[in-house]
Amino acid sequence: MREPILFLHPVGGTYAYWRPQISHFAGSVAIDLTADTLEGMADQAARHGPAHVVGLSMGGVVALELWRRRPDRVRSLTLACTWAKHPEAASRIAFLEEQLSRMTLREFAAQSRPFLLAPETSEETAGKLFEMEASKDAGLYRRQWRAIFSADLSGIVPTVPTLLIGASLDRLSPVDSCLRPLQHQIPESRLVVLDGANHFANWDRPAEFNRIVSEFLDSRGKP
Repeated sequence: MREPILFLHPVGGTYAYWRPQISHFAGSVAIDLTADTLEGMADQAARHGPAHVVGLSMGGVVALELWRRRPDRVRSLTLACTWAKHPEAASRIAFLEEQLSRMTLREFAAQSRPFLLAPETSEETAGKLFEMEASKDAGLYRRQWRAIFSADLSGIVPTVPTLLIGASLDRLSPVDSCLRPLQHQIPESRLVVLDGANHFANWDRPAEFNRIVSEFLDSRGKP
């Protein structure tokens, strides 16, 4: 019997972000990341290990920080649509500050759709996700955004089995500038790119995302 799977959400999410996975993986846990520093979020995650840690976007950065701080709490890593050091960190932080200086978080969430979801993903799904994002505290959202884009974890080399998941349409964490550097950083890692998926790949391609993660966990340590 495998150890628990711990899901870590992106900056605009809550534990409910992982609904397509929680309903699929028995013994899985999704938590709310409510701290406003990378170290604080990693400490929150550490309370739920040892576990197979799956993080997307912010959740992936937190997962790397968790490994750095508490490797004993991590059995494997699945890092999706994320980075160790974002190549456009300063411009991403400036972009958010400019946007939220003139619009609400709800408005920001609504106009972000093309950067987060594939065109064919349903409006019902988009509505649920953006309502979740709009319900977040704007101050916490800003601080978490700054924390993950300011992070530099490019020297971290996890020694647990590591799966990287990218998305062909993702412009927030592009495969070539974010996921491939992670693949080089973690020599034993495996990279899978979901064709036609965007940044929220687990919602664009839930069945494929679940299958890839499941196969990875079932084959850990095997050739």
